Amino acid sequence: MFRLLNLPRLLRFKYQPLTLTTVPLLSYSNDNDDDDDDLVEMERLHRLANKPPLSAILSISDFEHVAKQTLPPGTWGYYSTGSDDEFSLRENNYAFGRIFFRPKCLVDVSEMSTETTLFSDNFDAPFYCSAFAGSPMAHPDAEKNLLRACMAENIPYLIPYQLSFPFTDFMNISTNNHFNFHQVHFYTKEQLINAPQYFANLEQNHPNIKALFINVDLPCIGNREKDTKIRNSLDPLATSELSVFVSPAVKYHNITWDDMVQLKSSTKLPIVLKGVLHSEDVLKAAQIGLAGCLISNHGGRQLDFAMPPIEILAESRELLRKNNIGDNEFLLFIDGGVRRGSDIIKALCLGANGVGLGRPFLYAMATYGQPGVEHAIKILKYHNIKSFIQP
Repeated sequence: MFRLLNLPRLLRFKYQPLTLTTVPLLSYSNDNDDDDDDLVEMERLHRLANKPPLSAILSISDFEHVAKQTLPPGTWGYYSTGSDDEFSLRENNYAFGRIFFRPKCLVDVSEMSTETTLFSDNFDAPFYCSAFAGSPMAHPDAEKNLLRACMAENIPYLIPYQLSFPFTDFMNISTNNHFNFHQVHFYTKEQLINAPQYFANLEQNHPNIKALFINVDLPCIGNREKDTKIRNSLDPLATSELSVFVSPAVKYHNITWDDMVQLKSSTKLPIVLKGVLHSEDVLKAAQIGLAGCLISNHGGRQLDFAMPPIEILAESRELLRKNNIGDNEFLLFIDGGVRRGSDIIKALCLGANGVGLGRPFLYAMATYGQPGVEHAIKILKYHNIKSFIQP
């Protein structure tokens, strides 16, 4: 099914065009012979040393291409994998290709802005950096790179619960005038019981955290076969740091709607459900007084054949409107499959307040560090502008 979109208000952004160079294709052998492994690693390091300059990167896909050629195979497998046969992983992106624009002409585009407001705070663009585990495998500064890049470009960062650094030390990086969100999940019942104290500490000591995104889509680790096959072909020592993220023994505490009501009453911070995939759940979240929902299938890494978030978004916003819940009364976020500024615009047209990107920023950081993430953000802002201006 195809959708036609009418564009909202237009935007302005200046950007310098880039020129792309090519990267040699990865030649990887599954042979566990030490000499072959050493050769593969030497080839990878050569590609890393000779990667294209950042000025040659034109799109988010360019970052992904370079990361595929330069990351260690085990790290690439973990980052890129989906669950089972990866239908949801692919459809997250393909679904945007089934949505088309129907723009109006003769519109004054001389005054435009990418700015948006979320939870009463102003940001320079309507997208944010999603939370994800395993950032140190991409870069030793990990989440610090991501936070600094988000600060430099004034977009929100959804700070992960599984940080690579002590939380207080990490938050000291953030300036008072830059605001972020915080993703939370519960491994144990004890963590759930102690959540009010955790939230109170955030309110008192970290005022630049403006909302809590509570994970509801991760009862256990998904069946990520591609990742498992790649790791099984490698030296176990080379993939040992992945074990904490991919072990099937990892479980999360089961939370219910009753728990969400109690959590809401325990904090003044807005609560957003992260990982909702049904419009009726979106409506219920609004009816119990939550602040919003992040429509997400966990990047296609959990339940295969879960619908693409962009398709759930359209019906969810329509259902909220039918129940007289305004677009700014209950916020809708989506993530999954976003690779272009035009994808972000499609989501906004279908009722999203904000759009999350995870893998793209991870790939940008993997080979270019903080400057890579900042460049990726600039590219998306530029794509927003170009898409809005086109007649």
